[in-house]
Amino acid sequence: MAIFHCSVKVIGRSGAMSAVGAAAYRAADKIENAIGEVFDFCRKGGVVYSEIDLCKNAPEEYMDRGTLWRSVEAIDNKSNSQLCREIEVAIPKEITDRDSQKDLIREYVRENFVSNGMCADWSIHDKNNGNPHAHILLTMRGIAADGSWEKKQTRRGYKLDSDGNKIPVIDPETGEQKVRVRPGKGVEKLWERENVEINPWNRRENVEVWRKAWADTCNSRIEKMDIDPIDHRSYLRQAFDQKNVDLHAKGKDKVSMEEFLQLKESGEVSVIEPTIHEGFAARKIEAEGGISDRCELNREILSLRGVIQHIKDVITDIADGIDKIAEKIQSVKAQLKEAAIEKMSMLLGKEDSINETNDFGKVGTGGDIRIDRGDGNPERREQDIEESGETAEIKAARVRIADLTDRARHLGSDIEVREAREQQSGVEAGERGKGESRIDQDADGIIVKEPDPVDRDEDYESRIDRGVCR
Repeated sequence: MAIFHCSVKVIGRSGAMSAVGAAAYRAADKIENAIGEVFDFCRKGGVVYSEIDLCKNAPEEYMDRGTLWRSVEAIDNKSNSQLCREIEVAIPKEITDRDSQKDLIREYVRENFVSNGMCADWSIHDKNNGNPHAHILLTMRGIAADGSWEKKQTRRGYKLDSDGNKIPVIDPETGEQKVRVRPGKGVEKLWERENVEINPWNRRENVEVWRKAWADTCNSRIEKMDIDPIDHRSYLRQAFDQKNVDLHAKGKDKVSMEEFLQLKESGEVSVIEPTIHEGFAARKIEAEGGISDRCELNREILSLRGVIQHIKDVITDIADGIDKIAEKIQSVKAQLKEAAIEKMSMLLGKEDSINETNDFGKVGTGGDIRIDRGDGNPERREQDIEESGETAEIKAARVRIADLTDRARHLGSDIEVREAREQQSGVEAGERGKGESRIDQDADGIIVKEPDPVDRDEDYESRIDRGVCR
């Protein structure tokens, strides 16, 4: 697993530092400064490569390390002068080829620093202990077209308004622009002045830019090696950014860092615990068979990470299982709904009516679907419908059809009884008149026409079949 490291610091005279000495140490070189002091680090081990990259307008003699940094110390000679900027980066240990390491550092240096006007002196250190890294020394001043050093970050210049015009200094007493008389130059008008930034190298936000650029440069290479990418952000920032991404996806407002820290303290969000820097002394103790407190703390942190990751994996497996169960439930529901619709279609008949045959006669016209449950028990019928698991609409339709079936059955029975009674009483056909009938209507609006008994012939039976007599 590749590890990200990119630190930025300034080397200055206020810390009793020397640009010449720093360059000699990082390149394992021997350099003499302007006053004859010699910095000799030729016997330093682990320095496998060094290179100087010059910006545009830089004199060719600056390709000599000693000449470059002696010139820097000559121009910045105050006791509090900033001499150079150092960037230290960890090279992913998976990149083992030396030429690939050189190309990696060279690309990063040229694209981010040399192209912006800085001169770079960089070296690769590797003691074959799994910690290859590079030191990059950068100049703090730009170089003018004539090869001279420019001023540093700012210079005095005229303050301009939104239209680009100089802003006059107004005398509050007169309301007029202030003037001054200079011997030999006459009267001069006064204009407001301000510090004008020459280059943005000292801006704090550049640290973020350079750190991200190093991560991107490394990832462009390790992504082809099936290795997890590195990230320039801390674990806290990664968790914070991911939280806001999730909230935005849900249409919710983002949280501030202060609010996020409160969520972290309450346990609502988890953040990977970072390890601490062990350092040379701690690793030396471990190498000699001892136990370093710093190394031991890191081992505990890594162990805790493993436990947390296992818990996350279990939670993920459970969530995946729940999703699969939910999908299965939806599938079963869809199948049941389809079966219920098909069963309802069968119950409602082929066209728009139902023909039911029972022990007492025929009711309705068309179709040949039978709904008779045999026993005619309403409570039993409702229980059967309830156990079938059908929807409320289907249940209601089936109850209605069954009720109509019972009423038709009872109606047919009453007609047969009345016919039998009239035949037994010997009622003559002329007493009621041929073709006369009695019309009844039940509670549901079903009209029943009972023709004269003497007319009960084949024509009457056929009219019942055709639904003329109901």
